Amino acid sequence: MDLNNSGVPAVIIQGRTTCLCGGVGNCSFSIFQDVPPHKTLLYTDMVQEFHFKGTRTNGYRDLVTSTHGSAFDSELRVFRFDGTRYALKECYDQSYIWRDKQGNPHTMRNPKTTPEPCPQF
Repeated sequence: MDLNNSGVPAVIIQGRTTCLCGGVGNCSFSIFQDVPPHKTLLYTDMVQEFHFKGTRTNGYRDLVTSTHGSAFDSELRVFRFDGTRYALKECYDQSYIWRDKQGNPHTMRNPKTTPEPCPQF
């Protein structure tokens, strides 16, 4: 995939087996530059789904990954290219559940997305 309209392809690799995904579908995920100098643009884990946004940072398409937390909860991570590699820039919790005053859970058609601090690596 050409992430920056340069004609230089990148290879996106996502695990799909239980040994790479922990049994719940959250898998290892990598982006490699496919031509010399070969380099890793991103390595992360705990990715169930991903998509590239229409926005760009330093010429490269911004990336959103999601992690399966439960049937109703997930975590979203936004990665942006810092000039050398993709770096984690924004984090969100996403939930399809809300609780009433008695604490009873109810599902929502559209999820509530809440910003959260990103983990420090």
